Amino acid sequence: MLFHIPELKRKTFQLAASELKVAEGDLIAVLGRNGSGKSTWLRSLARKHREVGLVPQSPAHLFVTNDVTRELAYGHNRPIEDVLTRLGLESVRDHHPLSLSHGQKRRLAIGVMMLSNKQLIAFDEPTAGQDEVSLRALYDLMVERTRSGQTILFVTHDLSFARIANTYYLMCDGDLSGPYDASLWDEKELLRTHGLLMEESR
Repeated sequence: MLFHIPELKRKTFQLAASELKVAEGDLIAVLGRNGSGKSTWLRSLARKHREVGLVPQSPAHLFVTNDVTRELAYGHNRPIEDVLTRLGLESVRDHHPLSLSHGQKRRLAIGVMMLSNKQLIAFDEPTAGQDEVSLRALYDLMVERTRSGQTILFVTHDLSFARIANTYYLMCDGDLSGPYDASLWDEKELLRTHGLLMEESR
């Protein structure tokens, strides 16, 4: 699949037109320093292409039902119990989605998209606000979904988590480059140029 993302001009920022090439089952990380345009690019991708399911950093506006169980089951016939348990949402299964903590809302949105029929699921900073157990569950679910043929993309500052990907893109001042494979981690000058080398060493 080839996704075209149009140029976007704002008063203080410009996002260059770009292309994203993905294959079935890819696990893709988009990396770049703060303010480089990753989240803007991700929103543009989702707006332009309906087959992309986006989990934003603040997902409350995505919810359409009045309890967690219904939210996970909405629009499909897949079993939800496994996802409910693994994302740590079993104890709040009857709660209204908007009554959840921020971390729980994000996990619920992740579960909803994981159970969807979207060709490409895109996550904006999926590790933010999650504890170690939740991160492990997220990692396992991402890997499982890609093995079943779904394509996963995420933007992140968490370079340790980013290493689960098999394909990488880099963002610098609104300009996307890539794809790169795992040999990217040996390209020290490239990582330094994109403000990633210092973060990696922390």
